[in-house]
Amino acid sequence: MTETNLEILKNILEDNKNTEYGKKYKFSEISNYAEYKNNVPISNYNDFKPYIERMYNGEDNILTSYPIETFNCTSGSEGQQKFIPLTRKAIDAYSIITETTNRNKLVREYRKQNQKGKRILIGIYGIDLNKNPDKYMLVSEALNFNFYKSNYMNLDEYIEGSLIFDPYTSDYLYEKAWCAILEENIILIESIYMYDILQFFNMLEKNYKEIISDIRKGEINPDKKLSKKAKNFLLSLKYSEERLNFVEKECEKGFEDIASRLWKNLKLISGISSKSFIYENKALKKYIGNIPKDVFTFGSSEGIVGTSIEDNNYIYYLQPSFNFYEFIPYSESESEKDNVNDIIDINGIEKNKMYELVLTNLSGLYRYRTGDIIKIVNNNINGVFFEFCFRKNLLINIAGEKTSVNQIEKVMRKMDEIIPNIIEFSVGSTIYDNVGTYFLFLSLPDNQKNNINLEEIKNLFDLMICKENHIYEYLRNLNALGEPKIFLMDKEKYNKIFKIKTDEKRHNKSKFILSENFLNKILQNFKKSYKNNNS
Repeated sequence: MTETNLEILKNILEDNKNTEYGKKYKFSEISNYAEYKNNVPISNYNDFKPYIERMYNGEDNILTSYPIETFNCTSGSEGQQKFIPLTRKAIDAYSIITETTNRNKLVREYRKQNQKGKRILIGIYGIDLNKNPDKYMLVSEALNFNFYKSNYMNLDEYIEGSLIFDPYTSDYLYEKAWCAILEENIILIESIYMYDILQFFNMLEKNYKEIISDIRKGEINPDKKLSKKAKNFLLSLKYSEERLNFVEKECEKGFEDIASRLWKNLKLISGISSKSFIYENKALKKYIGNIPKDVFTFGSSEGIVGTSIEDNNYIYYLQPSFNFYEFIPYSESESEKDNVNDIIDINGIEKNKMYELVLTNLSGLYRYRTGDIIKIVNNNINGVFFEFCFRKNLLINIAGEKTSVNQIEKVMRKMDEIIPNIIEFSVGSTIYDNVGTYFLFLSLPDNQKNNINLEEIKNLFDLMICKENHIYEYLRNLNALGEPKIFLMDKEKYNKIFKIKTDEKRHNKSKFILSENFLNKILQNFKKSYKNNNS
């Protein structure tokens, strides 16, 4: 594996030696990893930003000689939105995913036996297949659009067909539920994030009666924001009363293990997830029971890194032909220390150690710090296997929105202009009533606490995050994230709940970020008052 990865580096340097960046750092004179390490600096997005802006404006041969296909638009987890170049070379390399992932192998094998077997994608890509795509897209949109254009994606396998590319539909869960209710031969339920599948089942549990009624009447709920194409497609689907009666009766029995009851041939649930989504995974198990889960791939806008190796676990195989990898040692006991001088390549990593992942990719990023902390699970002749631990400096990421500490700080500065004298605040998130929800705890002076309108504060906090993070806004508009919940308390109660020492000389941090476990313990104590004031 080391040889394969070094070969990737060699090819990247050779192919890009005449780019502006390649000439600056003398790619043509680099013959091994040690020279690469000495010649080329460790970098982050701000280091590449001036080059990327020029590439975005049409200049060629700046960071890469490979043709640019599009730019990936990120959610801004570092406090700014990023535009990451994506080349045709990278897309061709990533297409190996269609051959190696469990979900695609399963579909191919099962459809050999039963051509009626179908898959459903929970979610949509905001791309119109009849138009040229935008200059920038989300990474999932860019990859899947190009998979489709390159014939790696067969839309005939999907019950919703080309509707998986539909920029004009917002109420996609209604659309997906309509399709899924009518189709008994679903073999695979997939999504970008596993969280989307949880949302799908939650919506189905709450609305199956309404959707079945709409199907019988042949009417689309007028409140649903669907494209004309989607409406026509749904109304064109044939249904049998026998199937509707069956679905209705099964749903009325309850939603424990509903997936295997509604779709007898369902083989796999697939979507991006990790061990850190412990409450999401528990909530989803109610609906899917023992149906295997495939966590598909691990990656970011900067590059796809790994593919899942086994159902029902969160271990990935590090793909040596996708990127050149380096690793910065990370220690929880030294989390503030930057060990960048200790950076190593694949040859130096150790089992059970944690590292920040550094990429040199096929799209023009060299020695790029991803901020992703991974743990090496195994490293042997068969390859490197890892699990994702967390993202450095990341605050909340329920459904791919990646709300950063920096964004929350900006929000709270605005809040402080309207609610003066905020003493301290804490923010966390968890799955509440099967929907991801943000919680804000505010410590206020006694004489101010009772004069605050909770509804106004909730709406303001929600609005401010929407302004800072467009992915959060998008998910809120789809009801994929719930309304935030606000708790107000005096300083004494706040300190008691969060176990803060009352010594006035202590360093008073401007924020206190809650782990999901700690937040849920707090919510248990607040359960009665939460139900009473719905705050």
